[in-house]
Amino acid sequence: MTKINMAFAGFKLKGLRIKMQYSLAYTADALDITTSYLSSIENGKKCPSKKILSKASSLFNVSIDEFNEPSQLIDEVRDITDSAEISEMIQIFEVLLREKRHNNNS
Repeated sequence: MTKINMAFAGFKLKGLRIKMQYSLAYTADALDITTSYLSSIENGKKCPSKKILSKASSLFNVSIDEFNEPSQLIDEVRDITDSAEISEMIQIFEVLLREKRHNNNS
């Protein structure tokens, strides 16, 4: 297992929570932490402990490795964002998400 980037792990935790449609309160309770602490983790203000990541791994039924920073993907996205405006990136993600939802509902 590679070293976990704790800020990335918090953002990943948030992504998994949203994907599973779990509320902040439900997730915090399952991880045995407060909602404000979970919010701080998800927003990169606090770093999740290995214990929290272990519980999150079980809660979301993913390997702890899911919380590792995928450096190649980060590098690829960084290359794209270096040449694009934030408004363009938001539009692209909205289009892709809409397409994905449409395909999942078909």
